[in-house]
Amino acid sequence: MPAVRVVYPALLVAFLVVAVPAAAAPVGTTAAAPSSPNMLELGQDRTSDFVRPSTDVGATLAIGHREGTERLRREALIRRLAQVESAEERQRLLFLAATETKQRADTLRGEERAIRRAYLNRSIPANVFIKTLGVHAAEAAQLRLTMQQIGDLANEVEGITVRRRILQTRLIGFNGPVRTRILHTIEGSNGGGRIHVIATANGTALSTFDQRGRYLRETYRSDRWTRDSVGETDLPGIVAVIQDVYPDSYNRSASTSFTGGLGRGIYRASLQLPSGTLTAHLDADTEEVFYEVRKSPPASLASDAVVIEETETLRLVVNRSEPGGPLRIATIEPETGAPINRPVVVAGKAYRTGPDGVLWTLTPNDPRFSVRAAANDGPVTVTVRPIMPEGFPTSGPGEEGPQPT
Repeated sequence: MPAVRVVYPALLVAFLVVAVPAAAAPVGTTAAAPSSPNMLELGQDRTSDFVRPSTDVGATLAIGHREGTERLRREALIRRLAQVESAEERQRLLFLAATETKQRADTLRGEERAIRRAYLNRSIPANVFIKTLGVHAAEAAQLRLTMQQIGDLANEVEGITVRRRILQTRLIGFNGPVRTRILHTIEGSNGGGRIHVIATANGTALSTFDQRGRYLRETYRSDRWTRDSVGETDLPGIVAVIQDVYPDSYNRSASTSFTGGLGRGIYRASLQLPSGTLTAHLDADTEEVFYEVRKSPPASLASDAVVIEETETLRLVVNRSEPGGPLRIATIEPETGAPINRPVVVAGKAYRTGPDGVLWTLTPNDPRFSVRAAANDGPVTVTVRPIMPEGFPTSGPGEEGPQPT
């Protein structure tokens, strides 16, 4: 059982202190690696694509407009407060600002639902959907700053309290690591790389690798979040939800912490796993997880679902995963077990395994695809069947944008 911490504002309570870590999988071998941990799923009737976002002038202008507008609102609030002397009028101005900011957050959430419906209906392509998520991430970050400002100003006015945490729960899911990476790519600051997107009527899942080689995945379920949640739960209730959604992850976690006070009815669970970190947000009204973020170093990700093909000069090892999940491909010298740098082709896309003989990429959407590696005695090819979740489309459009080399 993992070590457990419970965190509430100004309160830290420690419970169990015994941790049982799981062994990490060796790299560059065919030994079994830990199984993939449980994930927050989206359900059936999915639409899925690969997208390679790039710098976008139009999106950057839209981001600049939204950010500039929100900054002007903050500056205007400070000026209006400076022009009034009565506490009652300041209370009214702050209450009005908080209400309007909450409404803008709700509008932003509505925009995301609309753009997701348009993508599901194929009214817009995947790259437009992804680009819009980046624009939304920028606006959400500005709204957080506005909420923070209102709370700070309210502390200076007697007779009013602004519950910033309750306001900010409306923005949970907008600034996850993948969306932030999309935003940075659009703006040209950094980022890059392929994004795998899955959308259903009730949510979105995004996955990618970052510049450090970590696998990132974030999932948001709109049907499991209550906008004005008022429910309450206790530690056993939170643990029961986490154990139900992530039974393997919970049992394998080295430590687990639970945080309350994020707003009415919203709780956060953080699990330290052999495969990285898992953060889940729970809604006490629905008693379900509605937002999940995973950050995993690649060395700990390989599944134990392995496909192997070998010739006299090359052994090709592929660790399968779900579509959009981490796909590990290793090229090895059969006799010595030493890694070999080889060109490989995955579902028609060209890569190299590199000096360590390992390539990490995202698993294609196809129900079966080939992985081919160049060897001295001819190509080595394996046919791979991804671990297909229930309801996943068995075919769909390929990747948009430039192909990797």
